[in-house]
This record gives sequence, C-alpha cells and structure tokens, in this order.
Amino acid sequence: MLERANNDAVLRHRHAREVDGMPLARPPQIQVPHGHEGDDYIVLRPPVRPEKSKPSIFSPIYNLAWRIYIGSYGTFGMFLLEPYEQIILLFIYVLLLVGIGIAFMHFPAYLQSMLRRLHYYITGE
Repeated sequence: MLERANNDAVLRHRHAREVDGMPLARPPQIQVPHGHEGDDYIVLRPPVRPEKSKPSIFSPIYNLAWRIYIGSYGTFGMFLLEPYEQIILLFIYVLLLVGIGIAFMHFPAYLQSMLRRLHYYITGE
C-alpha cells in the first residue's frame, strides 16, 4: 500500500521488510501520526538536507576568474606542461600581448604620419 501525505512523507505497510523490491538495510524511522499506536502504517520521511549557505559577494568574480583560468589552460594546452614550462609560456604570452597593445596604441600616430607622407609623395605638397 503506497500513499502520499504532506508532500514529503511516504506511507508504507508497517510490517514491510522491503521497499520497492529492495530489502531495508535498517529499519525506517517510525513516526506514529496523530498519536494512534494501532494504525497499520508508518511514515517514512526523506533525510534532512543541510541548508546551503548564501554565496559570497565575491563569488561572481571568483567564478569568472576560474572560467578564464580553465578556458585559457584548456585552449593553450597548458595542462600538459610542467610548471616551469607553464611559467615560460605565460611569460611569452604576456610579452606578446604587451607588444600588441603597444602597437595598437602607437598605430594611429604612425598611420597619420604615413598618410601625410603618402600625400606628399603623390601631390608634391
């Protein structure tokens, strides 16, 4: 006999030694509803789960940093390297990024001087 009560309690026959065809490893917690000792069922309740703590205020920042770390290490295959090789490779990547950043910062001025020079070569002014 299987009935549902209170959305969290499962009612089973009191003398059952198995649940859904599986033998009980230990006797279920017996709770007599409404104080009736002679009733022919027991109440099985699911185990109580511990409450989760609220996420930290820094958790979105931590999650973003973790995603960047995993993404970059997976993309560049750095999980396969020794620690000293990872440091060398990171140093090379940083140098390349700094060089590209400096190039983009100086490119507009260089482009402007090259356009002036091109204008002089074409028109002679």
